[in-house]
Amino acid sequence: MPTYLTVAQVAEKLGLSVKTLQNRMSSGNAPVYYKPGKAALFREDEVNAWIESHRVEPAKVGGLRRD
Repeated sequence: MPTYLTVAQVAEKLGLSVKTLQNRMSSGNAPVYYKPGKAALFREDEVNAWIESHRVEPAKVGGLRRD
């Protein structure tokens, strides 16, 4: 059975305020969530997948490798 997280838990995990996460939810820039009632719930595995999908690789500076 999946584990569900609250808005506050996801905001903490993402390092955001609850209000910022709510704004992102309204604009579609947040993990998928469910509203079985009044409260929004996030599946933990989907939040983790969303985080992974926003991975940014550091740019190579001048094409040189530093070892």
